[in-house]
Amino acid sequence: MLRLQEAADEIIDIFSQTEPSQLVTVCASPAMLNVSPSKVRRRLQHLSLATGMSVPLTLTMATMALRLDDLRQYTELMEKHAEMLLVYGFIEEPRLLLQGGSGDRDAQVRPTQLADQLRHSQPGLLAAAMVALHENNMLQLEQADQVFKVLGCEHSLLVDFWEAVLLASTQEAVIQELLFRLAVVYIDRLTQTSPAAAPSKLLKSTEDLINSCSHYGVLYPWLRILTPVSNTGSQQQEALQ
Repeated sequence: MLRLQEAADEIIDIFSQTEPSQLVTVCASPAMLNVSPSKVRRRLQHLSLATGMSVPLTLTMATMALRLDDLRQYTELMEKHAEMLLVYGFIEEPRLLLQGGSGDRDAQVRPTQLADQLRHSQPGLLAAAMVALHENNMLQLEQADQVFKVLGCEHSLLVDFWEAVLLASTQEAVIQELLFRLAVVYIDRLTQTSPAAAPSKLLKSTEDLINSCSHYGVLYPWLRILTPVSNTGSQQQEALQ
């Protein structure tokens, strides 16, 4: 572990002297996990005096403050920019929020310490940043599911994420997938005593969804609209009527 830290610290020293503008990119690399946060913070403070506080630089400094358990400085840094600007910062350097992925559907993605902190302190910002990454092809729906599950908020913040992506997305396949997922969630909430309860049964098709709520009577025709690929336009109109 000591050797890894020494190597990471040496890399920071090299970039600080030769290409300081690349420090944020270097610090976001998973290979720098063992770097000394106090050393990085000093280097970044010097950089901020020379170049000003860009949003990615601010987020990187906030990450180092978290690693040093300096919540006061973390809060001060996160308040330097509006939340929408912070979202743009995550688009510019997504590895500050998530490690792995790179838009590959099958790649494993895990949240960073900063993402975990946002879950507690600014869940809205976390959800907005995840939506932005998805809409910029940096994150797949399945990977988002995984991230929110690791963070322990797959039954609350994940649903907020789905709803936000549904409003923002222009991809038909994504829209149809989210319509189905949200229909499952909403119907399950109606049938559960606890609004935050997890679905009692994993539903994978429209038929599963229809069967799960058949005790309410014949309310299934509108559900057919959720899978328009298999329906003609006249069938959809008939279902709506």
